[in-house]
Amino acid sequence: MPRGDIVAELQPLDVRSGERLRVRFETGVVGTPSTVRVGDGNDAVTYDVTGTPDDTFAVEWTLTPGRVRVTGDGVDKRGLGVVDFDGSAEVFVAVTYVQEGGATVTYRQEVAVEERGDTVRLVWPPEVEVCRLTPDCSYEGMWVDGGDYLSGVAVNQSVS
Repeated sequence: MPRGDIVAELQPLDVRSGERLRVRFETGVVGTPSTVRVGDGNDAVTYDVTGTPDDTFAVEWTLTPGRVRVTGDGVDKRGLGVVDFDGSAEVFVAVTYVQEGGATVTYRQEVAVEERGDTVRLVWPPEVEVCRLTPDCSYEGMWVDGGDYLSGVAVNQSVS
């Protein structure tokens, strides 16, 4: 059932490249942050959240040719903590919060990447989803700035 008029707004895409790209994915705190997952569709690694953020929680991750990993503070890796990819991939970072009663909210950021020799390229801005009770939103959870979300949901992202 539609909730009003939808006005489409085109946002230009940009290709960022370098030997190393650092991405910051800041999310609004909507419970207790539990895990951060990083993957490429074939492999994924999980980090446990160790910090206790106030209103927002920022995950910093680094992309180098053929590798992606979380590099910021407030998380502890399980296992190797690195995902390797060959050529091009769709890389994702998912931050999951656990709410009172056990319900979950997951923010998912996904970006197209490609390695070219000693450089890596990505398409910016990434796709962002926010979903409840599942780590993969499909099209149901597409992030729309100003959309109707659970109180506290917010997204801010940057790349350098």
